[in-house]
Amino acid sequence: RSPASNPLPSGALSCVRVRVVAKPVEPMVRVEITDAQRPRAPDVHSDSTACAPIASGAELAKKAAPLDGVPITNAIGVRCVTGAAIGAGTVDGMRVLAKRFDEIERMTNAGVRVRCVFDLDNTIFDTRHRTLFCAQEFARQNPESAAWFDGVTADMMKVDGRDTAIALGAPDDVIERFAAFWQREFWRSKNLAPDVPIQAMVDVVNECTRRGADVCFLTGRCDKFVHPNAPERGEDSFRAATHALLKQAGIDVDDDALALKPRLGIPTSQFKQGQMQAWELDSEIGLFLTEGRRDLDLLQGQIPALACFRLDCSFEERGPSLPNIPTLPRAF
Repeated sequence: RSPASNPLPSGALSCVRVRVVAKPVEPMVRVEITDAQRPRAPDVHSDSTACAPIASGAELAKKAAPLDGVPITNAIGVRCVTGAAIGAGTVDGMRVLAKRFDEIERMTNAGVRVRCVFDLDNTIFDTRHRTLFCAQEFARQNPESAAWFDGVTADMMKVDGRDTAIALGAPDDVIERFAAFWQREFWRSKNLAPDVPIQAMVDVVNECTRRGADVCFLTGRCDKFVHPNAPERGEDSFRAATHALLKQAGIDVDDDALALKPRLGIPTSQFKQGQMQAWELDSEIGLFLTEGRRDLDLLQGQIPALACFRLDCSFEERGPSLPNIPTLPRAF
């Protein structure tokens, strides 16, 4: 049956199995829905079919003009016909995301405030270039160890200084010294400038805006950061530098839409959970997108209805498997 003409109850999006019986003139489609086929909340998809989650504001969203049957090519190149079955098997993040865009648009058309929330480091911005800057600075300041960093490129950078030096084959003493240098210099606001926007994710941000959502950023970068090894031992806020980076990527947000961790020492995942729950008090969360497996593992457990998406990233190959979270193609 057509979701547009015969909507299911709120929060009960059903995944249907369609059997087509061919006839000489035209096919006849029989749609069978059984209790066993109904999805089990709070999974993003059932065991047989990948489905995007429905936010609690979906009942209001049904009052909006229907989008079903309208082909849409969005900014990230995904064609989606809303109301069509997404398909069986592995959760295809791009197709689930395209369907979620339509659900967000339904809610905003119905007057519901929707926030779409994004992580920053290695989600919106490629931080390998910041690590490359640190490697070049280390080589400049330590000429006796510079040979280990000759000719390095961003593609050779790893998740942190230690892993990078190990991958470059540096001896133990250089590994330890560069790890300490990276920890200090990587987390200085003035060194954010080398970060490069991940254009595919910028396109997702712009698509959320086009669908009427408010875009917010939720990051472990600190509002007040004091590194114990920082020579000036002063307070260093990432706020202004982060706003500047976003503007360079064509994204301009109000200050209250940029949530930075208040200070060092607060667990990042718990901070993100608390901020997300605060935003839920006056809005629907259209989606949360990050590459961080551990953040997603916590949020999925604490906020089961949250529509989470994971950006595949080589920096996050370890950690929880997260089989129920739609995954977008690898950024790097």
